[in-house]
Amino acid sequence: MVGFFISVATGWHVHLDLLGAGAFFFSLLPSLPLAKHNTRIAYSSFAVGLWSLRLTAFLFYRALVVQHDGRLTTTLSTVQGTLLFWTISAVWGVGTALPHTLGTTNARHAGYTITNVLGMILFFVGWLVETVADLQKWSFQQHAPPHVFCNLGLWKWSQHPNWFGDLLLWTGIFVLNLPSLVIIVVVAGSSSSTTTTTTTAWRSARRVGCALLSPLILVVLFYGQATGRISNARQKANERYGYGTDPVYTEYVDTTPLIVPNNVVGVGMGFR
Repeated sequence: MVGFFISVATGWHVHLDLLGAGAFFFSLLPSLPLAKHNTRIAYSSFAVGLWSLRLTAFLFYRALVVQHDGRLTTTLSTVQGTLLFWTISAVWGVGTALPHTLGTTNARHAGYTITNVLGMILFFVGWLVETVADLQKWSFQQHAPPHVFCNLGLWKWSQHPNWFGDLLLWTGIFVLNLPSLVIIVVVAGSSSSTTTTTTTAWRSARRVGCALLSPLILVVLFYGQATGRISNARQKANERYGYGTDPVYTEYVDTTPLIVPNNVVGVGMGFR
């Protein structure tokens, strides 16, 4: 709500990503005491914190330099549009953090070595992809003419490699917290020396399903923006770089996967 009122009162764009991505870091505070005694929660808190700090710092610096995000001018020009923007931001924030948030509710489970290692590998690979992609495009934009698009480095293989990295790292955080999402209940038997362990399948399925909303929400938001169904960013990019008139850019848009590079999941599966 703070971001909404600042936007309505000032029309600023500088605070958008600072509050949006920065909120993840402050959401870690309740889990920090638990992280001292639980390896999985410590890993998960570190991952979310590192991602939030890096992304917030980069986006805030970019906002200070450019001052205005042309992609949001129309949306933020009305109260209704501003409310919609911050509502979507809230859904993104709460939904994306679900694997970590739900994982901290089961502090008794420290995770398994395989899920801890696999989850952190996915996280670091995704974090590096997102970081490198952001830096490559930012560096390119500082030196290239305004109507020349970036198709170098990771941007040669995907139209949105930074989003691919984001999907990968949050999938890693989901894998990391997966064991804690399954609830194990110990039920005493008829004898004091006898216990039986049962899995509450329904509760576990609900927790896993809720946590899966994280990558699902990201897929919907990223794919919706990349195709122009959620925002006008694609239309503005096509107008700026000359889709249909510039043969190089037209071929790039028509042949390059939107998010997931073809060589990652096989030809034809790049979210086209």
